[in-house]
Amino acid sequence: MARVWPLFVSLLLVVVVWCGVPVSGDFVSTDYEGYNEGELGHRPHLEFHSSSEYAPVLQATIWDREAIADTGSHIFLRHDGNASSPLASPLVLDAHDLSAVYMNRSFKNVFGTRVQENHGRRYLTFWEGEKGDGIGDGYGLAFDENYRLAYKVWAQNMRVHSDLHEFAFTGNGTALVTGVNRLQAQRGDVPGWRGPRRFELLDAVFQEIDLESNEVLFDWRAKDHVNPMDSYEPTGHGWDTYHLNSIEKTRAGNYLISMRHTHSLYLIDGQTGDIIWTMGGRRNEFVELPPAVNTSTGSEGKYAPQTVLSMRWQHHARFVPGTDEKQLTLFDNRVRETTHGECDTECSRGIHIAIDDSVSPPTVQLLREFFHPAHLQAQSQGSVQPLAPSLAADGQVDLGNVFIGWGRCPTFTEHKSTGETIMDVQFSPWHSDAIPDALDNYRAYKMDWRGVPWWDPAIAPRKTPKGELVVYVSWNGATEVAQWVVRASSDEMVKRHEEGEVVASSPRTGFETKLSIPTDKTDVQYLWAEAVDKHGAVLRSTEVIELNMTEVLVAHDMYNQLDSSFVALPLTDEDEDGEGGTDSVADTVTDTVTDTDTDAVTDTVADTDTDTNTDKKETMSNNTSVLLGIGIGLFIWVMIIAAWVIWRRRREYNQLEADDFDLGGEMGLDEEDERDRSDGSDFGSDFVDDDDGGSVDGLDGLDDHARAALIPKEV
Repeated sequence: MARVWPLFVSLLLVVVVWCGVPVSGDFVSTDYEGYNEGELGHRPHLEFHSSSEYAPVLQATIWDREAIADTGSHIFLRHDGNASSPLASPLVLDAHDLSAVYMNRSFKNVFGTRVQENHGRRYLTFWEGEKGDGIGDGYGLAFDENYRLAYKVWAQNMRVHSDLHEFAFTGNGTALVTGVNRLQAQRGDVPGWRGPRRFELLDAVFQEIDLESNEVLFDWRAKDHVNPMDSYEPTGHGWDTYHLNSIEKTRAGNYLISMRHTHSLYLIDGQTGDIIWTMGGRRNEFVELPPAVNTSTGSEGKYAPQTVLSMRWQHHARFVPGTDEKQLTLFDNRVRETTHGECDTECSRGIHIAIDDSVSPPTVQLLREFFHPAHLQAQSQGSVQPLAPSLAADGQVDLGNVFIGWGRCPTFTEHKSTGETIMDVQFSPWHSDAIPDALDNYRAYKMDWRGVPWWDPAIAPRKTPKGELVVYVSWNGATEVAQWVVRASSDEMVKRHEEGEVVASSPRTGFETKLSIPTDKTDVQYLWAEAVDKHGAVLRSTEVIELNMTEVLVAHDMYNQLDSSFVALPLTDEDEDGEGGTDSVADTVTDTVTDTDTDAVTDTVADTDTDTNTDKKETMSNNTSVLLGIGIGLFIWVMIIAAWVIWRRRREYNQLEADDFDLGGEMGLDEEDERDRSDGSDFGSDFVDDDDGGSVDGLDGLDDHARAALIPKEV
C-alpha cells in the first residue's frame, strides 16, 4: 500500500490537471524507475510526423516550478545518435516546458553547445568533428540567429585541427581553442623520466585566434611550461600527459586553464606564457582556508566537505562574473568511474571557491559544494554555470541559481545558491551493465536564445485511426512561435497564404503541434499553416499542401495525455502579456511525492499533445464537473484509469534492446572512455590532416539552397 497511495495521488492530480489546465511541451517521463530500467528504451526518443529529426524523451525527477530561475530561456546540450541515425546533434530545449526547439543531426560528434557573444551579437556555437581516445580533430562553428554559418574556427600550425574541449569567444573578435600535438620525446627532455629512451606524448596546446582571419594571436604549449611528470595519467604509448579541457581569458589578458590529468588549474601570463600560479596537483602553490559555514549539502550533511585541493580529473573552471576574478566555479569529477546511488564521500560535485592571489602564499576557500541527489560519480566531462550572480546586501556574492551538467552521467540539474536541488532532469537512463549504451553530455548550459530560421516551417497532413483529418506542424529552430494557424482554400487562384480561410488554430504545444481539421472543412483542396508570434504577427508560412495530390498517411502518436504527470513552468509576465490571452502553460501546479531513489518532490502535469478543438473543450468541461463530486466514486474511477494506463503502456511500448544500438566504434562512449579502456594505442591514422583549409560537411561557401541539405528533412 505504501507504493499504491502515491500512485493514486499522482493519477488523481493528472486527471485534475488534464481536465482543467492547458499545458504545453513534448512528452516528459515522470516514472523514474521505469525510465532507468529501460522501459522506454536505452536511448528513448520522440519521433515526429513533420520532421525526420528526433529528440530525447526526458525524465523529470525534480521540478520545483516556484524555485526554478527565469534566467535562461533555453537549455543547451548535445544529443548523440541511435540505431536509426548515428549522427550527433546540438540540442536546444525550451526551458519552460523542456520541449525540443532545435536539432541538426548533420555531425559525427558535437561538443559544448551554447550561446556566445561577439561584439554584442549572439551566436549558437559548438564544436564538431572526429574524436577518439578522448581527443578531437574538428572545428568550432558559430551560427547566427537565422542558423547561417558565421564563423568556422580551428587551431593553426598543427597536424590536426581543433580539439573538442574548448571553443570560447572572448567577446572582442577572438576565440580560444584547444589542440593536441603528438610529440616524439627523449629521456633527456623530461626531468625524472625513467622509462624508454624514446617515447610518445601528447602536448596540450591552446590558441587565441582572430575570428575573421583565423590568425593566431597567442599560442601556448604545455610541455614548454609543465613537466610531464606532474601528470597523474598512467604512462603508455601516446601518453595523454595534460588533457587541457577549459580556457577563459581574464580582464587583465591572462588565461585561466584546467588540466584534467595534472589535477590542476593554472593562471597563464597573456604576454609571456609563464605560469603565474598553480592550484592543485603536484605543484600546488595555494594554502586552503577552512571552508565557509554550511558549505556542503551532500549526503544530507553527514560528512565533512572535501577540500578544494583534493580535486581530481576536474573540468570547466570559470571565474564568477562580478567577483573581480576572486571567485571560481568548477566541476570536480574526483573519480574515474561512473556510478549512481553508490557514493557518499567521493561523489562528483560542482564547487564554488574563493581565492586570494594577492597574498603569499595565495589562499583558497571552499564556499559551496553542489551534489546530485542521486549520489553520482561522473568519470568525465561536466560543467557548472551560475545563472545570475549578484552582490547581496551584506556585500557578499550571491551565486543565484546554479545550473550543472553531470558529464558522463546523463542529467542536468538546477540548484539554489544554498545547494538545494530544484530541477533534476535526465536525457537517458543511467549507465549500467544492462544499459551500457546510455548517453552523456560534455557540458550543459541554460541561456537566452532567439532563433528565426531561414528555412520554412514544415507541415504534414495525416489521418487519425478513425479517419479524421489532422495536421502536424513544426519549425525546427524557431524560438518565437506562440501559436499555429491552419488555413485552407478550394480555389487554386487564392491558395496562397494570406487569402485562405482559417480552419484551425492552436498554441504551440511542443516541437510539433497537432491540429484537428473540422469535419465540414475536410473537402478543401489546399492546406497550409502559419507560425504566429506572441504579438499575433505571422513569422512565416509552410508550403501549400494539395490534398488530392498528397498521400495522407494514418498517424499513430507515441504518447498521449495520461502517459506523463509533468507540468511546464509558467511563462514570465512579459511572455504572458504578449500571448494575446492564449494560455499555453499551467498557471498552477500541485506537488506530489514520486517513489524514486532520491525521494524527490516532483510536479504533476499533463502531456502536451493536446487537441484544441471544441470537442476537447466540452470534454474538459464535463470532466471538471465530475471532479467536483470527489468521493468514493472518483477513487474507483481513478483506479480504473490506472489499470488502463498500465495496460496501454505495456501494450504500446516498443522497447529497444541492447542489440538495437550496435553503433560500433566510438558511438556510445564519451570523450575519455576509450582512452580509459584502451592500452594507449595510437590513434594517429584517424587524425590525418587531409586539407589544411578543409571544410566541414561542406559548410564553407554554401548558399541557402546548398545549406538546405544540412537541415532536417521534412517527411
